[in-house]
Amino acid sequence: MMLTRKIACLALVALSCAGCVVVPIPRNDPDVNSSRAKIEKQTVESLRVGTTTLQDVLLMLGEPEEHYESPTVLFYRWRRIKGLFLFLCCGGPYGFGTLDREDRVDYTLRLTFDDDGKLRESNVSEVIFSIRQSRWPRL
Repeated sequence: MMLTRKIACLALVALSCAGCVVVPIPRNDPDVNSSRAKIEKQTVESLRVGTTTLQDVLLMLGEPEEHYESPTVLFYRWRRIKGLFLFLCCGGPYGFGTLDREDRVDYTLRLTFDDDGKLRESNVSEVIFSIRQSRWPRL
């Protein structure tokens, strides 16, 4: 009975405390849902204009997401998760919930080859996204 009373008091105290806890989680991980989760900065830097061949790129990176002829242009895309911010909220209409924000970067590697199959141009572009979600229990 004494234990039940302590648990009830603790539950009342917990419910009456309204507030939020922010948990920043810095990351620099490949997105496992991305088709090219394993492309690293060193891999892109190893591609040399005038030296790297089309066959070298295909062996290193695999089939591209897009491919065009005359001139030969390949596009590779991948995503990295840069950070996650988790907001644990108490109070509100249902007692608790979470809000989170995921920061990610989508990369596109554009490779252009000459008629001899040598790399003529390499360009990496990036787009930064910030995705917000909220999760509250449904009653």
